[in-house]
Amino acid sequence: PELAASLPRPASSSPRDVQAAAAKAASMVAPPQSPPPSSNYSPSSSSSSSTPDDLCEIIELPQLGTCFESPD
Repeated sequence: PELAASLPRPASSSPRDVQAAAAKAASMVAPPQSPPPSSNYSPSSSSSSSTPDDLCEIIELPQLGTCFESPD
C-alpha cells in the first residue's frame, strides 16, 4: 500500500494502456525494505510458537479422495 502512489498509471482504461502500465510496474525494482520497528518480539523466544503438528490440531482438513468416489 505504501508504494501505490509510485506505481505507473494507465493513460486510459483501455486494455492496452492498462497492460502497458502493468508491464512497466512489473519491471520496476522494489525499494529496499526498511527494518521492522524495534519491539520486544523475538520469534525464537515466543512462548506460543506453533509447530506443524500444532497446526494440524487447529485446522481439520477434508479427507482427500472422498469427492471422487462414485455413489453405489
